[in-house]
Amino acid sequence: MKKRLICMLLILCMLLGMLSACSSSGVTDTPEVDDDPVTLVAAGDSQSMCIDQGWKVRADYSNVGIAEQWYNEVAGTDVEIPANASDVIEGWINTAWFTVEFESDLNVSSDERVYINLAAAGFVTKVWLNGIEVGEHTGIYGESVFDITDAIKHEGKNILAVYSSDAYSGYASNQIPTFVGLAKIGQPVYIYVKPNVSIADTYVHPSTEDGTVSVKVWLNNTGDQEVEAVLSAKINEKLKSMVIDSEDLKVTAPVGESVHELSLKVKNFKYWSPDDPQLYDVTINVSASNKTDEHTIRTGFKELYVDEDGYFVLNGERFYVKCTHAATFLPGSVDTAADLDTYYNLLLYLKSCGFNTIRYISSAALPQVLEMCAEIGLIVYEEHPMAWQKRDSDKVSEFFDLSVRDVLERDKNYVSLGMIGMLNETMGTEGQGTLALYGAAVGELASIREVAPHLLVMFGSGRWDGQKSIGSASNPYSSTWDGYMGNESADNEDPVSTDQYYAYVSGMGDVHFYPNFPIASEARDKFEEIVSTENAVFVSEFGMGSQANIIREYLSFDRNSMSTAGLPYAQLKQNVEEFRAFYEEYGLDSIWATPEAVLKATQEYQSNQRAYEFTMLRRNDNLNGFSTTMAYDSHFRGEGLMESEYAKVDATEMFQEAMSDLRFCITVENPHIWSGDALDLEVVVSDWGVLKDQEYPVVVRITSSNGTVWEKAVSIRPGDGDIIPVVDEVISTEGWEGGTYTVGAEFIQGAHANCGTLEFNIMDEDDIQPINKDVYVYGLSDDALAILKKYGANVIEYHLGDDIGANTLLLGKKYVSKKDRHYLDEAAAGGAHVVYLQYQILRSGKKIVLPVGEFYIGTALEWLYHHDDIVYDTDVTEGLQNNCILNAQYYDDIYSGSFILSDTAPDEVHFATFYAGVSLEGTGDLSAGYKLGTYQYGDGYITVNTLDLIDNINSPVATKILCNLARSIPESH
Repeated sequence: MKKRLICMLLILCMLLGMLSACSSSGVTDTPEVDDDPVTLVAAGDSQSMCIDQGWKVRADYSNVGIAEQWYNEVAGTDVEIPANASDVIEGWINTAWFTVEFESDLNVSSDERVYINLAAAGFVTKVWLNGIEVGEHTGIYGESVFDITDAIKHEGKNILAVYSSDAYSGYASNQIPTFVGLAKIGQPVYIYVKPNVSIADTYVHPSTEDGTVSVKVWLNNTGDQEVEAVLSAKINEKLKSMVIDSEDLKVTAPVGESVHELSLKVKNFKYWSPDDPQLYDVTINVSASNKTDEHTIRTGFKELYVDEDGYFVLNGERFYVKCTHAATFLPGSVDTAADLDTYYNLLLYLKSCGFNTIRYISSAALPQVLEMCAEIGLIVYEEHPMAWQKRDSDKVSEFFDLSVRDVLERDKNYVSLGMIGMLNETMGTEGQGTLALYGAAVGELASIREVAPHLLVMFGSGRWDGQKSIGSASNPYSSTWDGYMGNESADNEDPVSTDQYYAYVSGMGDVHFYPNFPIASEARDKFEEIVSTENAVFVSEFGMGSQANIIREYLSFDRNSMSTAGLPYAQLKQNVEEFRAFYEEYGLDSIWATPEAVLKATQEYQSNQRAYEFTMLRRNDNLNGFSTTMAYDSHFRGEGLMESEYAKVDATEMFQEAMSDLRFCITVENPHIWSGDALDLEVVVSDWGVLKDQEYPVVVRITSSNGTVWEKAVSIRPGDGDIIPVVDEVISTEGWEGGTYTVGAEFIQGAHANCGTLEFNIMDEDDIQPINKDVYVYGLSDDALAILKKYGANVIEYHLGDDIGANTLLLGKKYVSKKDRHYLDEAAAGGAHVVYLQYQILRSGKKIVLPVGEFYIGTALEWLYHHDDIVYDTDVTEGLQNNCILNAQYYDDIYSGSFILSDTAPDEVHFATFYAGVSLEGTGDLSAGYKLGTYQYGDGYITVNTLDLIDNINSPVATKILCNLARSIPESH
């Protein structure tokens, strides 16, 4: 039913000439959505029929269908269009045949032609009607419009066959301009009638200089002689009947294609912007031989460029890009218009969060999405299929130009389209296999300016090429890369430093930065370095993921009867099964009532981490915008702001506050300190055009459960930059009790800023209980020994083979050979508690060897995709935050990317860890285990630790855990 409604709407759009995906004119409109019935109104003399039902699809694995004449029969699996072959055929299908039988209800006169349009079919599309090949098209987003007048039957049955392939003979998938590599028909298929003289294409550009609207029209005359025609254009505000301006032009339409230009004028025009998306309708009509063809283009007045200081400027005012990136990839709708409701919900959600831009990474947005963005006020930053993860070939320049033109020819008239990007994360080197690809990107401007001279062009997201002499942007109407940001300039040939671990290239004006988890002072310093450049910097990728809600995603397939083919469904199912087993084996039901509740807890925590990361970013001047990862979790890895139609826990309010134009940014050097230590506090205001040139009173205070412990009133005034200092001082915490403290900042009058609080923690020495027991030690540092003695331990140096009874033995960094390790096992068997503070003592290759079994070591790059830890309430975590997801700011420096991979939980788990979601390698294996756990062995216990305790032993949390471990002496058996 949903697909039939989509098809009806697209017929309406074609008849009105309002949807660029429905005609090569690039027109841009979709009907207003309301509860009233849709009335179909013909434009001129057009007739149309939509074909979305009755289709069959079959895979052509060996590419034999043409030779075997599959176009003469309707065969295969039932499918509704739009769809991918993999929606109904198991596996990743890159070549397939879509066939259907239909009857024509069109009335065609001798001076009319019949066309078929298969928008967004395969990279290679071939079409047969009744056994006659009617056309071929190469390109993933361009339209396949073919004249079928001589092939269609207006009585009886027609057999339509579409060969769709995202493969190209002799070239690998990473060499051709395809996005996901699936055979598909991405939009509803329709057949329509046009007069001999019709509109083939249009380019409408409103000038913000004087309100002139330039209208360029390509006419197509399919007759056998030239014809006199009347070409007209008019403009009015969206959905208003009053015509603002119009022009009629008598033209001669020669046989074939001809180009004509008209001009309209809008006095006192209104700008289109995310804050006020004012739209106009330009209606173009050609009349010849008593037949008419009419198109309507929805447009707007917009100018976006980069100024000499590296800032974005929209309609003459500085514009801060607040962006997230997405892909046309949703469960049940992979790069097709099959699930527009979900797309629309996503766009509305992003708008409500405060985003003003959305970037389609390595792909182009659906035409319906571009129109929706125009309506609600979202700027679209598009890329094309050759922009990312592609490699050189002998056709790379040809493929690159086709890839870019494919997108621009379709989308050039959409006012929401603000930027198109040439590359993403591409070094442009022989070693990477992208040297020729890079050259194609550098030289593509001339081609772009032929199609869309008004567009801002972005060179390379992340600027991994490091060439400072090439600007990160090309401004509208420019034929050079002249949009310099960062330290870029025409004469800057300085070499750059590439930190691949962080995906950050220093000195460039367009950068990516994914800091390690947990977000700490290192990330703050790196963000500060990134924007310490001559011109402003665009942080086009950064972000912090959570665990994917794999259970909801998995169950949604069944609930919505979605296809499981073409998606990592098998891996997702495996991941869910293994996570449920982990939930039971590791006793998570003692903390959360359901496995899904665990995943929701990680999402809630992730929102806090994202907010903290925004603080680290926005406390800096010289920032022109950002794009945070990612709008939608398209691969079940937790990176998205949304999953299916659901926003993540606490995400909405967090983004609204994080991206507000006036925002407090509060940081402390260390979020967990000892009572009496100095607190290094900084508070600034990030002002993106809100404050006036006047004094504003601000109060900053620090509170705890006992009330206010510190307060300062200041007066601030905007300066030259976007950052206004409020407080920057070192505060003594002498006499402050242990606990959680909150820094708060607020305007007293004149303005309101968001994100005005930050929590930090203090530990008092009195919070650590005395040990008062014998503790044996082996290989501990002097600092660790001093701590044990300070808190009452009778420290005894252990020698291999000593009888230590039922006491605790703490093992540090000193190595114990394999042949001597039996002494430690014997001590545990005899009743001792043997604690391996450094798991490396037990390591044998990629595993650790214990008398209770062998276990593999897991080591992960903890960044966007990271493990989350679970802290249990045990004797080891007594007095710390527990029975929760580990708060990295609380547990501070002891966080580690290393853990013990184990399907079987220790007898007592203190810190567990897991990553739920399909891995980057595409497997469904759950990465889970523990970081600190205790096994019973004989009459004693063995505890293994992978937390970074030893190297941070003087921190409050490490000290607390060390002392708790020393006190945790098992009773004698």
